[in-house]
Amino acid sequence: MYLKKLKIGNVELKNNIFLAPMAGITDLPFRSICKKFGTGLTYTEMVSSKALYYNDEKIIETKDIKLQGKHNYENIMCAIAAVKRYGVTNNDIFNVLNKFYGVEHRIEYVSTINDIDFYNDSKATNVKSTQIALSAFNKPTILILGGLDRGHSFEELTEYMKNVKLVVCYGQTKERIKEYCNSININCIVKDNLKEAVK
Repeated sequence: MYLKKLKIGNVELKNNIFLAPMAGITDLPFRSICKKFGTGLTYTEMVSSKALYYNDEKIIETKDIKLQGKHNYENIMCAIAAVKRYGVTNNDIFNVLNKFYGVEHRIEYVSTINDIDFYNDSKATNVKSTQIALSAFNKPTILILGGLDRGHSFEELTEYMKNVKLVVCYGQTKERIKEYCNSININCIVKDNLKEAVK
C-alpha cells in the first residue's frame, strides 16, 4: 500500500496537491514523505514539540486542538495542506481547529464536569476503533465498554489499556469484558445497560 502511494506521488501535478493518508506508516519520517509530495508539513517535529507546522511555521499547539488522537492530527495536516493552497491564513486555521469538536459519536468531546473530560465514541463498535480511541488519550481514563457480542477478542486491546483505570461494562459482552479485565488486573464494574453504565 505504501509503495503504491509513493508511485502516485511521483506523478507531476504542477497545479494540484496530492494528499495521502499515511496511517500505519512508521518506518519513514513523515517530513521527508511530505516534502516529496510538496505539502511542506512536518510530522516528526509535531510529535516532539506538540505542535502542527506548515513550511516550518507553527500553526497550532496540539493542546489547543479540540480533536484528540494521532489519526486526527494526520487528517488535520492534510486539511491544512489543502486550505493553504487557497491562501487561508494561519489565524483562520487556528480558530477553526480551536473550536471544532469533530463529528458526532467519534471521540466527540461532550463536556468537562469536575475537571473530568467526557467523550462520546459510541461509533467505536469494534476492537480497532477502540484501539484508536484509547491511543488518543494519555491521562487516566474510565472506559465504558460493551454492547452487542460480535465475537471480538478483547486481548487485542491490552497494549492500549495502559491509561485505563476503570472499565464499566454492559450489554451482551459484559461477562466476557469482566473476565478480560480481571485477567489484566483492571477494575471493572458490571451494569445491565448503557443508561446504567453512564450514571
